[in-house]
Amino acid sequence: MNNRHGNLITTSLLKRVATGFVIAAVAIFLFFACPPYVLSAALITILVWILWREWPRFKAPLLTPLYPVVPFVYMIALNQSDERALLAYVAVIAACYDSGAYAIGKMFGTHKLCPTISPHKTVEGFVGGIIGALIIGYMFNPLLSATTILRLAFTLALAIGAAGGDLFESLLKRRSQLKDAGSLLPGHGGFMDRFDSLLLIVPVVYLFKNMLIGLL
Repeated sequence: MNNRHGNLITTSLLKRVATGFVIAAVAIFLFFACPPYVLSAALITILVWILWREWPRFKAPLLTPLYPVVPFVYMIALNQSDERALLAYVAVIAACYDSGAYAIGKMFGTHKLCPTISPHKTVEGFVGGIIGALIIGYMFNPLLSATTILRLAFTLALAIGAAGGDLFESLLKRRSQLKDAGSLLPGHGGFMDRFDSLLLIVPVVYLFKNMLIGLL
C-alpha cells in the first residue's frame, strides 16, 4: 500500500514537473522573445478561456469582476508598463512558492495547514514553499537592486500572498465541490489552478508599483 502511494506521488510529481517546464518555457519565450502585446494577448486568451470553461464551475458569478477579471487586467496593465520586469519577478516567486509547497507537502506533509478549506495542504508544504521562494528571491536578482534584507522581505510578502491566493481558490473550489478548475494542464488542473497564487498579489503589486520600484 505504501509502495503504491509512493508511486502515485512520484507519477503526480513527474507529471506536474513536465507540464511546469513547458509552461515555464512558454512564459520565458513570451516575456523575453516577444513584444509585450504578445504576452498581453496570451493573457487575454487565457482569461477568456477561464471565463468560458473554468470559472462557471465555481458558481460565483457576482465575484467575477473582482476575481478573476481584475487581477488579469492588472497583469496586462503591468505587462504593458515600464515596470513589466516586476511582473516577471512576482510570477517567478509565486511559481516557486506553489511548486515548493506542492513538492514538500506531497513528500513530507503530515500537519494540516487549514483542513476546513483544503485538507491536502500542510504546514510542511507551506514552509517548504516559503523557503523555496526566499531562495529564488535571493538568487534571482538581475532586475532588482534592493538590499538583501529588503528583497527578502518583499519576497516573503509575495510568498505569503501567494499562499493566500492558493487558499482562497481552494475555498471557492470546496464550496463548489471541485477538485480542480479544469484538466487542460496535466498535473496542474486548469489555468485557474495555475494562476491562483498570482491573483491576489498582482493587484496589490500594481497599485503600489511606484512605491515598490522606488524601494527596489
